[in-house]
Amino acid sequence: MKFLKIAPWVLGVILLGLIGYLLMTPGKSGAPSTNGTTGTAVQVKDASALSDAMMTPKNGVPVMVEFSATWCSVCKAAKPDIDALTKKYKGKVEVRVFECDENAAAQALFDRLGGTGYPEYYFIDSSGKLLQHMVGFEGKDAIDASLAALK
Repeated sequence: MKFLKIAPWVLGVILLGLIGYLLMTPGKSGAPSTNGTTGTAVQVKDASALSDAMMTPKNGVPVMVEFSATWCSVCKAAKPDIDALTKKYKGKVEVRVFECDENAAAQALFDRLGGTGYPEYYFIDSSGKLLQHMVGFEGKDAIDASLAALK
């Protein structure tokens, strides 16, 4: 009988935890998975990180920076789509992919930006302004639209 008195309380805690997780998880949970939209200033933890050489556009070409990890299954699944988009936008947008678990400088930059999970994408226009920040892989079409909007 004691179990029956504890069970509703435990069930309530589990349900609240699940609801909180779903609200905080990007993607299909209904929570927004982008911070800002194209054309809107996006906030990062340390704004000076945007002037890092890994983030800075060269020769007036916009940049998409992807932070990923070799162990990340989502990153691995997204790789063929990112590779195809890299080819599609060659000469128009420079795509830079950093494996944070193999590159200490990339991990340090990711931390300075306030990165929260892999993969994370930063879309930077030709003047160096961060236009969009995307947490998680939202699909090839979403990345394609963000790349197309860069100038």
